[in-house]
Amino acid sequence: MARAASLALLMFFGCSSGGATVANGGGGAGGSAAQGGSGGTSGLGGSGAGGAAGGTEGQGGSGGTSGLGGSSGHGGAAGLAGSGGSGGLAGAAGGAGGAGATGGAPVVNDVPTLVVGESFACGLRRDGSATCWGDNSDGELHVPQGVFKQLTAGGTHACALRTDGHVVCWGAEGPNLGQTTVPANEVFTALAAGQFWTCGLRAAGTLACWGANPYGPLLPPDNENFASISCGSWHDCGLKTDGTISCWGDGMPGDTTTFAAHGQAAPPTGKFSSVKAGSVHSCGIRASDQSVVCWGDDSHGQSTAPSGAFLQVAPGDYQTCAIRADHTATCWGDSPAPPSGTFIQVGAGLDYACGMTSDLHVVCWGQSPFGADVIPADFP
Repeated sequence: MARAASLALLMFFGCSSGGATVANGGGGAGGSAAQGGSGGTSGLGGSGAGGAAGGTEGQGGSGGTSGLGGSSGHGGAAGLAGSGGSGGLAGAAGGAGGAGATGGAPVVNDVPTLVVGESFACGLRRDGSATCWGDNSDGELHVPQGVFKQLTAGGTHACALRTDGHVVCWGAEGPNLGQTTVPANEVFTALAAGQFWTCGLRAAGTLACWGANPYGPLLPPDNENFASISCGSWHDCGLKTDGTISCWGDGMPGDTTTFAAHGQAAPPTGKFSSVKAGSVHSCGIRASDQSVVCWGDDSHGQSTAPSGAFLQVAPGDYQTCAIRADHTATCWGDSPAPPSGTFIQVGAGLDYACGMTSDLHVVCWGQSPFGADVIPADFP
């Protein structure tokens, strides 16, 4: 059976700009323009005022330099003539400042995002553009153009969240599946892709899921609000707003379907800071001590988590990888050891895992027969 796991990290970035003026005094210079923000303009030159003996001419405001993604800053306006003091002469007007330089591409995501699917992976760049690599048997690499703020990768499809909250999906769209057929007129704050379905989290904390529903992954519990959602191979888990976990689909208590005996949809009690659904197991990070607890299939040791505090966890197929509190990566189950170094993101796929290092490089370990572990040169 095919497996999937996904990971995403997203932050907001902004800046501002403004101009300064010069207090009255003996022929003060006009204030320089402040640095331009994103698309901002520089401040105007301040006015110089003459002192008792007559002011010298005000200096023109310098041109504003652009911020990230900003257009060029306008030149500072000419400084106003200094007013003459008692018996003094008026200072001459200062010259206008030059224009600032044009900035680069707009920054949508402060940190690039890496997500790992079954046999392919995708990356979200800082400018909001996306790219995918690895298996393309079902069009997984046919990424649409646009500016996005989140990505998710499933079994053989992927979805992206546009900056306006609308969703676009691509990849496998088999008969009676519909995992890439997005609900009309829906706006979401987060996405999660499973094996043959996708779920979206609304601003109100409710969920909408679409695609195949063989074991009930499209049927989240009623009257519950969620802070996050994660989709596995045939089950989903969500972190509720009260910090507890709810799971549904294959592997619920009393379920007798194919992989139900593993209990991957039967979470422990208690408060958690995050939860992730893997193939036939799930993992969460406890809110109290940041320890990892996993449940479900443990045939390869993938649910036997090591002790310690963790920042992220990513269950895959027969392996689980995580980032410790010191930002080093570790894996357990059927997985080789990750490379040394510090990481900010990690994701696990079918037989491989990938992580993003603290200096924003992507490295992979394990084996992907479709090249999902071969990182394109233009990412991040």
